[in-house]
Amino acid sequence: MYLHYMCKNSNKKIKKINICEETNLPPDGWIQGCIWCKIPTSKTTYYKTYETKDVIYTLNLHLCKDCINYKILDSSKNIKIINNYIDKYYLISCGSNSTSTSL
Repeated sequence: MYLHYMCKNSNKKIKKINICEETNLPPDGWIQGCIWCKIPTSKTTYYKTYETKDVIYTLNLHLCKDCINYKILDSSKNIKIINNYIDKYYLISCGSNSTSTSL
């Protein structure tokens, strides 16, 4: 609901980005590779919101049930790996000096 509130108070575009690992699956399909183990999954997990001058990005990760249960996102080491992956392949800076909001 925080994102909805932010958007009411600004004229910025909202871009929803589902981050997944590359697979042989159709790129626009609802099943994609888990960001951590590459297993095909339809599950997405909210990761963070990143705001630029003109756009509000909502980043969601494709994480399979096993990686969710293993609590991949609870480790700061894993978060750093995922942030580096996003920086490299999606060109969105998620480092400590970016303006981002995570739940």
